[in-house]
Amino acid sequence: MATPTHVGKHPVGLGAGLTPPVSTPFSASKSVNLSPQQYKKSPANSNQYAHPTASSFGGINFDSPTTAAALATLPLGDLGLDASAGGLGGGLGHLGGGLGLGGGLGGGLGGLQGIGRLDEDERKRRKLMQIVETLKAVKGRVSEDGIERLARSVGLECLWETGMGRGGKSKTLIIAGTGLSIDIEFTDNAVETVTLGFPESPESVTRHAERAGKILLDDLKLGKNETVLTKRIDRFAGNLDRMARLDKLSVMPQLNCHEAVAGIYDSLEKLHEWEVARLTEEEAMSGKTQEQIVRAALLTKSGRPAMNAHGSVGLCLEYWQERHATSRGEGCKTWSLLLECDQSSSMVYPSVRVSSTWISPSVVKSNPTDDDVLLSASGVVLDWQDPPNILLPADPDQKDDSGMEGIEQSGQLPNQKFPDVRFVAKFSPPLTIPYSAAMQIYDSTGAHLEPDSLAAFDALAFPPSTAEPSEPDGAHRRIRKEQLVSVYNRAGEHEKRCHANTLAIPKMEYALTLTEVPFSHPRELVQMLPILRQYTRLSTLLERSFGSKYTSDHKTASEDVPREESTVKDDFDAFMAEASHKDKELQFTKMPVDVSLYTQPGPSLRIIFPLGPRIADILVGIESNGALSVVSQNILPEGNDTTETTKTKSLAVDDLGKILETCEDIGLFAEFLRQRLGE
Repeated sequence: MATPTHVGKHPVGLGAGLTPPVSTPFSASKSVNLSPQQYKKSPANSNQYAHPTASSFGGINFDSPTTAAALATLPLGDLGLDASAGGLGGGLGHLGGGLGLGGGLGGGLGGLQGIGRLDEDERKRRKLMQIVETLKAVKGRVSEDGIERLARSVGLECLWETGMGRGGKSKTLIIAGTGLSIDIEFTDNAVETVTLGFPESPESVTRHAERAGKILLDDLKLGKNETVLTKRIDRFAGNLDRMARLDKLSVMPQLNCHEAVAGIYDSLEKLHEWEVARLTEEEAMSGKTQEQIVRAALLTKSGRPAMNAHGSVGLCLEYWQERHATSRGEGCKTWSLLLECDQSSSMVYPSVRVSSTWISPSVVKSNPTDDDVLLSASGVVLDWQDPPNILLPADPDQKDDSGMEGIEQSGQLPNQKFPDVRFVAKFSPPLTIPYSAAMQIYDSTGAHLEPDSLAAFDALAFPPSTAEPSEPDGAHRRIRKEQLVSVYNRAGEHEKRCHANTLAIPKMEYALTLTEVPFSHPRELVQMLPILRQYTRLSTLLERSFGSKYTSDHKTASEDVPREESTVKDDFDAFMAEASHKDKELQFTKMPVDVSLYTQPGPSLRIIFPLGPRIADILVGIESNGALSVVSQNILPEGNDTTETTKTKSLAVDDLGKILETCEDIGLFAEFLRQRLGE
């Protein structure tokens, strides 16, 4: 069959709306780029059949002037696609089997050259986002104008008074909100005092004001080796924004968000004190100091609430602490949840409630049911309470953005409404967890999880550099880092050994970074803590071994090629060679430590490193509350048998997990076993 040819600018050889014969899928004419006036006159503008033709795909006829004109009106320039005659508009014909894409991909799809630049565009986007985040983090320096400008930007009122403080040269900036007041005294543009007050709040709020004021003063006062030209305002900006948000959401006198947060603190503090007293009575805690018992409650129970701690004004719930097995806790990194309030429609999520009795005075139920005991993970049934809801006068002029106007909720009276405010827990620092674990956390709070921020686990835990090409399959990416590990040799001398660490994730896992999660009751926070500790332990181990100064590459195709088949003689020669060298220790300039990360069904790490003449292969599982257990290993006898080491101390399989828990470092863990079992 002859191939149709062009006559002028209009295709011929095919009738209007007719498809080419099935036997000649490549015989359709090429499409042209017509103006809107031209394509209205063209007979190819209509399709007399309801079903798609061979030159259409998904109901869109790429071979018609209609599509050409429609594409010409789209803003394809922003995507690097050209809709001109040389681009999409003039080159979408047939592709292979007649899907309506131009047969000449080189010339007909000239406008699609931008697709080849996707990697470059992605690198530019990542670099631009890094610049934007850097600029957003800069708030300026401490000065009279800077603090006033910052206060007004968060919706607070400002008033200057002269001569109120010590000496006639002092100036005082009065920052006021609905139920908040901050007096900042300046002398020669330097902050001298900060006084924080909550005029309309009860004692549960005002008793924390003095300590919060000291934190604000530390944020603004000049420290050692600081001047008015170098003192930054960033920390003060974060604390002021947090207090201003609570003040703006308050509706006095019915709703005081500062009081709502203080009520959660009182309830969690009551629970924490009860758990500490109960731990003191346990036999496992005999001989422990009070500080160690309090830390045990922080790590394994309901956390430790703290008001105005770690340089932040407000309430936080501490749930993890680094090096808790060896340090005293002071100055160590602590993971916590910052408990605040946020704006949200009461039709979408339960509103805040103000109460200091979220849990009963007895803390536990006296007569729990069988279902209560079954649902309790620890066997202790806490007696949580449900405080009454808060109702505010309805504002007839205010519109509900949720689109549910006129719908009355249970317990709501006419001319009243629930406050459009909810509790929110913000992660400090943010925590990267698999999507399945995030679903458990959001399900426990009854919140909806938006999956738009999903990415590969390795891309979130170890962000690729701007120069690194995009890789859709995260399982092919490997993280590398050289680490110096401090050890003591047999002579008792201190030395450092270099480890070549490699991290691989055999199966790609989608994950997200938790920054905040809404909640309606403090019991929801307590329920999610075991999962948070599990992945905090994982992030700590990965951070210690790979940190921030890592490199990454991708597995090449040659590494997936199977090895050549060997004969029986080859296997025998290899076996005899291994037997002749079995007593020789493997020597490395840089000791390789290979780590494989698995996230299903639970997080686990497979650690492989040379141990004397053999290779140690240990699979460590990370359980609830961050406990470590050895799933499999090849260096010790299985069961309860022990191995006598060179230092005449027995070492059992269960001890391996405790060793890694204590050092919290894969490199130290490997060196400890090499000294005890390999050298």
